[in-house]
Amino acid sequence: MSVTIKQCPLGKGIFAAEFIVENQIVWTLEGVPVDKPTRSTIYIGNGQHVDDPHGIYFNHSFNPNCKIDGRRVLSLVDIQKGDELTFDYTINEPKIASPFEVSDGRWVK
Repeated sequence: MSVTIKQCPLGKGIFAAEFIVENQIVWTLEGVPVDKPTRSTIYIGNGQHVDDPHGIYFNHSFNPNCKIDGRRVLSLVDIQKGDELTFDYTINEPKIASPFEVSDGRWVK
């Protein structure tokens, strides 16, 4: 896995530990599937969510550099070493368990 957890403006985030090319599998989400979302789970399809040990640090962006495809985290663009990895919760999650407001006033819900 080519990621590391570091401090960021939102608390902690997940960052590229090396250069990642577009359409690369960044990591595979782990965890036992559950049928109800929580604040820390990630939707993997078929009504299932996993609580991946790194996923809790995978922050939201309306302009993400990654996406979720089943259990795979895929890069949408080339990502430089040290860049924060993000995905758009509103695209991936059928229901946001803990809605929140982002800095520009938009809501993730």
